Amino acid sequence: MRRSSRDRTGTQRLRLLGAGIRDRLGGRHARANARWGHLRPPPGRGRLVWVRAGADAASVHLGAELLAALRNRRRDLRLVLTFEEEHRDLLRAHLAGVENAGFGFGPCDLPRAVRRALARLDPLGVIVAGAPVPPRLAAEAARRGIHLVAYQADPPLRGGETAAVYPVDREQERAWRGRGPLAELAMPADASTLLLEAWVEPVLRALIRGAGAERTPWWVHGADVSAFVAAWRASPLAADGVLFAGSPDGRNPLPGGAGRAISRWGREPLRAGTVVWVDDPRWIPAIAAAAAGAYLTAAEAWTMWQALAAGVPIALGPDLAARLRVRYEDFEAIGTPVPGPEEALALWGRWREEPAQVRGLGDRARRRFWAERRRAAAVLDSLLDRVYDW
Repeated sequence: MRRSSRDRTGTQRLRLLGAGIRDRLGGRHARANARWGHLRPPPGRGRLVWVRAGADAASVHLGAELLAALRNRRRDLRLVLTFEEEHRDLLRAHLAGVENAGFGFGPCDLPRAVRRALARLDPLGVIVAGAPVPPRLAAEAARRGIHLVAYQADPPLRGGETAAVYPVDREQERAWRGRGPLAELAMPADASTLLLEAWVEPVLRALIRGAGAERTPWWVHGADVSAFVAAWRASPLAADGVLFAGSPDGRNPLPGGAGRAISRWGREPLRAGTVVWVDDPRWIPAIAAAAAGAYLTAAEAWTMWQALAAGVPIALGPDLAARLRVRYEDFEAIGTPVPGPEEALALWGRWREEPAQVRGLGDRARRRFWAERRRAAAVLDSLLDRVYDW
């Protein structure tokens, strides 16, 4: 996994120094200090486990949920969660009430910072969650005899030993196997299935009704959906439909900033043919639950699993379809690959006329989601048992 050129916690010394100067000028002294390993453990005498998350929201969410699960399994531990970027809403939602725990920014992966962080925390074990395992942290943990676990984490670029690996998918599993023998390599299971809403009422259909008339919600999600939006507007589906359009990076995927942002929608009825830009991912569960059909050309794992959990019939762009079949088992019958927008719209039109087929597709998608969720729960239990035995 490549690090961003704006990485603030890696190994590029000049970038780290520049990030430190910007943080101090901006009054973010705690972040600047943490970058060089000046961490403070929670008070108490219990042994400490350090959960190290990355920069993106998915990694921080995973780390926060893991911290809460560790607390439920072992009350005697002190727990620390560090991250590269702060996501306050996630932290407030998932760490409220977790006792004897601390969280904050983490160190970079330069030797001095890693040694200082480990000396200050003196952890029983380190769990890297949803981010690449830092090579110097792996090497220093091995040297000190500290348990190191990779949970949904890519392997380090070089060196280091890992006590156990819990991969997210077959692709990550292969990357770890390519490094040689491992103490333990668990079966792949995507933990994002444990973090999303599995049951959502389709209330969005009632919200978008216009002048007493039904509106059929449709959903497209991808890096560049402008051609699809234009084709949808010209199709019969726009006569009584509303299209929700989103992108993996959260930016407006429509040209010229077109579309109505869902964050500024006042819940008033929507006219037929309206295109709504999904700039708030919190709406995705509701959209997936209400949509009559979806077309995904690029999607992060959380969005894809949310679509399966909702049982919405899915048309897939060819690249995404191929990638899903490489990453996950039993995806050959999940989603319908289509070469482009016209074929996706034609498929949507057929689904409107074939409710029995739609129910079958939805049931198949939900079964695949629940199979992954059960597997992820078993893997998490295995990880918690490992920590319990430390």
